[in-house]
Amino acid sequence: MAHANFHMAAGMAIGTAVTVLPVARAWLARAPLARPVGRMLLAAYALGVWALVPNLVTAAGGPAGIHHHPVANVFVGHALVDRREQGGLLVGELGMIAILVFQFVLLVAAIARARPR
Repeated sequence: MAHANFHMAAGMAIGTAVTVLPVARAWLARAPLARPVGRMLLAAYALGVWALVPNLVTAAGGPAGIHHHPVANVFVGHALVDRREQGGLLVGELGMIAILVFQFVLLVAAIARARPR
């Protein structure tokens, strides 16, 4: 079973990747960035938590078999990731750090761009 950090990182990566194109379009069009960046952050963290649902169910006392049931793939490929990746603590943490650094740098750059000169 992959560690929860790996699942969280996978969900955050997909949420960021899906919503980064509208941010890039707004950036290139010199349009306001608050809404596209907000949507990107919301999607990243929401999908990260969504990917953790089987882990949360197990932590709440649910059956451990939920991780490998095909229905668990609804949660950002949870069962598939568990079959392919053993462990995943360090990889998950590094993935989350990389995503958070990307989002932080994007926010700082967006604030710097919006400041009047």
